[in-house]
Amino acid sequence: MTRFALSFCLAPVLPAIVKTLTVVDFSDRVSLSILWWIGGLLYLVQLAIAVPGYLYVRHLGHTGVNEYVFVGCLSVLLPGIAASVYWCAFTSCFGGSLLHAAYMSLYGCAMGAIFWLIARPDRHGPKA
Repeated sequence: MTRFALSFCLAPVLPAIVKTLTVVDFSDRVSLSILWWIGGLLYLVQLAIAVPGYLYVRHLGHTGVNEYVFVGCLSVLLPGIAASVYWCAFTSCFGGSLLHAAYMSLYGCAMGAIFWLIARPDRHGPKA
């Protein structure tokens, strides 16, 4: 359980730092607040989608990295698609918004891989 808690705490940190570096330069004062926003959003996504996905995948007995990368990808992609539909439906920004959601899903993939590397469910076996 401690590895799960540690992986929950650390998995969104590296993708949030990398995304913050792509948004602004760390010499700006704004960069720390952007890091908090991105990190907070990734924690919310992880809590709402990735953790239930982790529990479901673990219940099925899948312990490979591919499943957790897929869950991480979906956990960021689904809210991105929902936001695209909500804000850009029937407008010209819809395609660009969907492309940005797909781009952001790469951060979800990284989050899933980091989660798997720390939690290492393959070493503990499936739990029912």
